[in-house]
Amino acid sequence: DLGPLDPSALVKELFGGIPVPEGPPAPEPAPGPVSPDDDGFSFFSSEIPLVTLTAQRLLPYVDRPGTQATALRDVPVSFARRMVNLRFRELAKKPDAPFLTARLGEAGGLRVAEGEDLTVVAKPEHWQEALAVGEQELRRALEHGFQPAELAEVRANALRSLSEAVEREATQTSTA
Repeated sequence: DLGPLDPSALVKELFGGIPVPEGPPAPEPAPGPVSPDDDGFSFFSSEIPLVTLTAQRLLPYVDRPGTQATALRDVPVSFARRMVNLRFRELAKKPDAPFLTARLGEAGGLRVAEGEDLTVVAKPEHWQEALAVGEQELRRALEHGFQPAELAEVRANALRSLSEAVEREATQTSTA
C-alpha cells in the first residue's frame, strides 16, 4: 500500500490504451545448441583501470525439477564454492595479492547452458599472475579439499542466514 502515492491512475493513463492479448502468449522459441567453438570475447578501454577475467566450463542446460532432492544435491557444490570464495577473500587482503577480488560461481543461464566460472579482477599489469593464483587455488581445493574450520565457517553462515530468514518471515506481508 503506497497510501497517497497510489500510482493506479497514472498506470491506467499510461497503459490503459494497450489492448489485451486475445489468447495465450506464443510459446518461447527453443534456445538452440551451445557451441563449444565460442571461445570467448574481450574488449579494451584505456579508461578502465582494471581487467575482469572469467573462465567458464559450460555444459548444455538440463531442466531439473525444483525438488527437495535437487536442492539437497546442490548443497555440497554450493558449500565448496563458498569455501573457495572465503580463501579468495583472505588472499585478496594480503598486500602482495595479485588480484583485487576473485570468486567462484555458477555460470550459464537463459536455460541454454550451465556450469561453473572463475572470475578474477586485477590491475592490467597483474592479469597473468592473478589468473594463475585463481586457477591454483581452485586446483588446490579440487585436489586437497577443505579444512574443517572452513566448512564450519560456511555452515555457520548458512545456518545464521536461515535463522534470520525465519525471523524475518513473521514480518513479511503476503497478498495471498
